[in-house]
Amino acid sequence: LFSYASESNYSLCINPASFVNPEHLEYFRFVGRFIAMAMFHGKFIDSGFTLPFYKRMLGKKISLQDIETVDFQYYNSLKFMKENDITDCDMGLFFEATYEILGEEKTVDLKPNGSKIEVTEENKEEYIDLMVDWRFSRGVQDQTQAFINGFSDIVN
Repeated sequence: LFSYASESNYSLCINPASFVNPEHLEYFRFVGRFIAMAMFHGKFIDSGFTLPFYKRMLGKKISLQDIETVDFQYYNSLKFMKENDITDCDMGLFFEATYEILGEEKTVDLKPNGSKIEVTEENKEEYIDLMVDWRFSRGVQDQTQAFINGFSDIVN
């Protein structure tokens, strides 16, 4: 259901490949209830979730700075792009993201026709915002919602 945020960060995040278990959404709802009950009873749960996951639970916007707590190298790449003029860099980036899941490489557009829209100095802020949002929601929207529903079952 969950995986570590990175090789050096043992905070938990939702595993995008959890869908291999057909009952995974029920498990996420159960875990949400379990976490809510632990909080209700004042119990500490070691090895918590990533900051971006908590922000998602609270309906808060995830920022570039939040990536630093999960993936420092990825954060530095996006920060470099944000802080520097990329006009002459010829980065060859488009509004798309490529990722690997269960050994299969997939590409997804970050916005309609993103694979045809090159990242430029003028649109790099939008690219960074979309990439940050995608990094923490890629394939885990249903799981996150099931977790939140379970949590809300107890809290509300």
